[in-house]
Amino acid sequence: VLFCELNAHSETYSKLVLYENELCERIVIEIVITEKIVCHDVVGINCSCFIVDTHHFASQTPSERKLWLRALSNVKVKVQNRAPIPTDQDRALPN
Repeated sequence: VLFCELNAHSETYSKLVLYENELCERIVIEIVITEKIVCHDVVGINCSCFIVDTHHFASQTPSERKLWLRALSNVKVKVQNRAPIPTDQDRALPN
C-alpha cells in the first residue's frame, strides 16, 4: 500500500507524491499535475477506483475516491488560472 500526498500548487504545476509507507520517508514516484493531465473515475457499482494520467488508484471507499478527484480538480483549476502560490498561513490548519 502506497501513501499519497497532494502538494499545494505552484504557478504551473503541482505534485502527487507516492511514498513507500506511512512514514513518508521514501518517495516511490512523483506525478506532476499540470493543466493538461487527465483525472477521472472508473465506472462501476460501488467502485473506488480512479485514474490520474496513466496511473490507476484504488481508494478505500467511493466517497474517498470523490474526495481525491475533487482535490485533484481543484488543484488543476488553480494551475490553469495561474492562481497565486499559497502562503504558509493559507496552508495552516485552522485552530
